[in-house]
Amino acid sequence: MKAISCIGCIAVMLLSLLWSCDQKKEKVKEDRFLLHTSRVGHYKMVALLDSLDKEADPKLNYHMNKERASYYQQQAKNASEVGQHINMTFQYALQLMYAAEVDQAIQVLESLLQQYNIKKEVVPENLKPLVEYLGIAYLRKGELDNCVVNHVSTSCIVPLHSSAHHIIPTGSEKAKSIFTSLLQQYPNDAALKYWLNLAHMTLGEYPGEVPRAYHIPQDIFEKDEFPFFINRATDLHIDVDGIAGGVVMDDFNNDGRYDLMVSSYYYGDPIQLFLQTESGFKESSIEAGLTGITGGLHLMLTDYNNDGHSDVWIMRGGWLGNGGKLPNSLLQNNGDGTFSDVTLETQLLSFNPSQSSVWADFNNDGWLDVFVANESGQFVDANGQGGLRTSPVSNPSQLFLNQQDGTFTEVGEAWNADIVGFIKGVAMADYDGDGWVDLYLSRLDGPNLLLHNEEGKSFVNVAKEAGVTAPLASFPCAFWDINNDGWEDLFVGGYDVNTLHTSPAGMIAEHTGDGEVTSTPKVYLNNGNGTFNEMSKQIGLHKSLYAMGLNYGDLDNDGWLDLYVGTGTPNLNAITPNRMFLNKKGASFEEVSNAGFAHIQKGHGVSFGDLDNDGDQDIYAVMGGAYEGDYAQNILLENPGQGNHWLRLELQGTKSNRPAIGARVKVTVKSEEANNRSIWQTVSNGASFGSNSLPLEIGLGKASSIEVIQVFWPSGKVSKYAKPIDMDNTYSISEGDDTLTKVELPKIKWPIPQGHGPHQH
Repeated sequence: MKAISCIGCIAVMLLSLLWSCDQKKEKVKEDRFLLHTSRVGHYKMVALLDSLDKEADPKLNYHMNKERASYYQQQAKNASEVGQHINMTFQYALQLMYAAEVDQAIQVLESLLQQYNIKKEVVPENLKPLVEYLGIAYLRKGELDNCVVNHVSTSCIVPLHSSAHHIIPTGSEKAKSIFTSLLQQYPNDAALKYWLNLAHMTLGEYPGEVPRAYHIPQDIFEKDEFPFFINRATDLHIDVDGIAGGVVMDDFNNDGRYDLMVSSYYYGDPIQLFLQTESGFKESSIEAGLTGITGGLHLMLTDYNNDGHSDVWIMRGGWLGNGGKLPNSLLQNNGDGTFSDVTLETQLLSFNPSQSSVWADFNNDGWLDVFVANESGQFVDANGQGGLRTSPVSNPSQLFLNQQDGTFTEVGEAWNADIVGFIKGVAMADYDGDGWVDLYLSRLDGPNLLLHNEEGKSFVNVAKEAGVTAPLASFPCAFWDINNDGWEDLFVGGYDVNTLHTSPAGMIAEHTGDGEVTSTPKVYLNNGNGTFNEMSKQIGLHKSLYAMGLNYGDLDNDGWLDLYVGTGTPNLNAITPNRMFLNKKGASFEEVSNAGFAHIQKGHGVSFGDLDNDGDQDIYAVMGGAYEGDYAQNILLENPGQGNHWLRLELQGTKSNRPAIGARVKVTVKSEEANNRSIWQTVSNGASFGSNSLPLEIGLGKASSIEVIQVFWPSGKVSKYAKPIDMDNTYSISEGDDTLTKVELPKIKWPIPQGHGPHQH
């Protein structure tokens, strides 16, 4: 009996030991997930986002369109006057369109025209929007029936290939009839001409069957002589279907392959993580602990705790005024494939509408700080045209300094950084070369600001003295060295809210000279003395862009950074192409949009990066509008290769911040003419609405050799590396280390694309 008893004791002890081991394993796993934070903060944010979603007020949130449709429907029923009834019914139809209830919107508009005996053939000017938007509704119906439901990789990219022509023609046929009728009454309406030509194109009838009187220039849609970029998002299963949002491209698990994290504007839309594996992309949001982390108009990369793992900053509430009192989020990369929301623990929690931020080391202490550009104001939709309204409560911008212990302290007022305005873009650079990072703020409601960093103690606005206050209504912006002279130049995208409803007309005016070229950007070239010259016309970028998202990169590896602009307005009638401009040796830009870039859905977050590790940069862009139902599939444009040399540099700060954000790199090469040539780049996220990968991917053109690499670190240190340095390779550079370390990246072989139509071999 004693033996049996002892055996039982041993069994109990073994079971207890095994249970204890399991518990320890679970504890280790849990600790890895939490790292230096607590799950409490993460789940508090999840609960907070859920409650904000449920409690959102449709009156304050113009993108809650189903609820707003119900409100206007009731208002129409209660209307006692004819004018009020027409207006409320029109608003009801618009909200149905915004909610993707297009068939119902068409029915409401058709019934309204019939009720008041409004003939499409004879439309008074004050009622023209009713018929115009009926045509837009049919055009959108065609998009939903074909481009969205029957989506192919060529969908919505002009010039439209036959594979993208509408299989279900009803929507475009009806739109064509309505626009033709309206043009017979308003023959000089450029926007109507554009929509008519687009309807013909979706049916495969452009240009031959477009009436001569309404035909728009064919060169708008002609293929450019530049290697064609194929949309690979569909066959790689990363064509996220959503509305406006952000994207970051980075190697989140340090396996040598870039991954993607994507957001969407709407409250309940999930943050999605796609990890790139040997066999393609894997949706890994649940495994990464991102369930319940929702919403976000913009995403940015950072490494707030200097641990070598890329963290992500989510911005929420932009455009919504008092309806946008939402928290931003800091997602900590735990280094084991999971993320934790550490907003509460880091003391970054605030409730302000924001869309644009910058992470940089503003006080040069080796740790990244964050400037958050909050918005004071609200976008309003008036009869589908749009406008601004002053918010009764101001939301000053904020500057959070990193305390090096996992927390931040807000010092906006002390630093003169508590700017009040409708700020839509912010970019960082040491524009005057004094060793301190400066800020540019782009506003929708007045003069822009250039905040000069006063040696890590405060900011002073010097925009007027520097000559960079315009345009007075602007959106995304970016610093980069356009002409490779060692000084950071500035691009500011114009965004005229007074012409949003006729945005296609400005693009047509570029080509015809008939009408006004609206919402043009400003291009400021740095003089190297604290001032800039505005050169948009001289450099070939005086274009009607209505820029919403943008970023820059080197498409052809020639060492000159190019520009991709996501275009559009919140209105459903804004279906103009996104646009790509090739930098021609810093002297001018050449448009190459029709080489695969001219997607006609609205463009937002843009990332450049070598996703397939073949030495040239690809582009991932978020498509979709601001309204609940204005969704579209995101695109990944694969670079077909340009035959030029390249160099990839992965910088690691030691005294400087770990990801080396703000570091300037000068690469001197021997050109094919046997002369030395310098190429400059800066480590950053890129533009104010996009987030490039942080490693520098530098085109070398036809260089015969790399002569010297110089790194100007944020700490003030300068590193210099002389040849032999092999071209077409990746190197790691650590601050303070005199050697370059070659990095072997895994080979990536995506499947051969099938059925992509044009230019497919």
